[in-house]
Amino acid sequence: MPQLRRVCTPLGEISYTLTRKKVKNLNLRITGGEVRLSAGPRVPLARCDQMVAERAGWIQSSLARQQSRESRFFLPNCPAEGDVILFLGEPVALHLWDGAAALPGDSLFLPSENPRKALDDFLAAQCRAVILPLCREVEALSPAFLAPTPPVVSFRRMTSRWGSCSPQKRRITLSTRLIHLPLLAIQGVVIHEYAHLAVPNHSARFYDLVRQLMPTYPAAAALLKGG
Repeated sequence: MPQLRRVCTPLGEISYTLTRKKVKNLNLRITGGEVRLSAGPRVPLARCDQMVAERAGWIQSSLARQQSRESRFFLPNCPAEGDVILFLGEPVALHLWDGAAALPGDSLFLPSENPRKALDDFLAAQCRAVILPLCREVEALSPAFLAPTPPVVSFRRMTSRWGSCSPQKRRITLSTRLIHLPLLAIQGVVIHEYAHLAVPNHSARFYDLVRQLMPTYPAAAALLKGG
C-alpha cells in the first residue's frame, strides 16, 4: 500500500509517495506533479528518505518545469473578462459579450451565459478544424497510412500523453490540449502517431521515418517539452 512520507532537506520539505515493489533499484520519478519512489520490500525507510534528500535539487527543478508546462493549458473554471489562455501557442485574451464565441485577432469573445461551456465547445471545434486537415496532409505522404483502410482520428482530453495509435484497430486518438500548442508542435504529434501505423514501436527505424516525413521534428519535440 502506498505510503506518504515527508523529508526535510536544505531546500525545504519534500513530500513523496513510497510504493513497495519487487524491484532491484530505487526508482524515483515525478508524475503529475507528484514525487513517487518505488523500492523493494526490504529497503529501509531511512535509505528511501536519503534517496529523496540527495535528489532534492533535481526534484524541485523537475516540479518547476512540470508546473511551467502545465501552465500552458490553463483554462479558468469561470472565465472572466481579461483572463488569458494559449491558442496555437499565442496568448489570447478572453472577453464576455452577448454574442456567440468568436476569435477576431488575439481576443476570444465568449457568451456571458455559461462561458466555460462555450470555451470548451469552441476549443473542441477548433481541434477538428485545425488538426484534421493536418491529418489529411500526412495521409497523402505515404500509402501505408491509408492501407488497408484510412485510420479513424478522434479527440479526447489526455493529461499524460499527446496522442496514441492502435495500428491493429487503425485508430489514432489525439489530445484536445494540442490546440494550446504552436502549429509546429501539433504537426510533430500528428506525424509521430501516423508513423506508428507503419512502425508500431519507438525503434531507430521509427524515428528515421518520422524525420523523413518531417525534417523539423526535433524542433517540434523541443516545443512539446516546453523548450
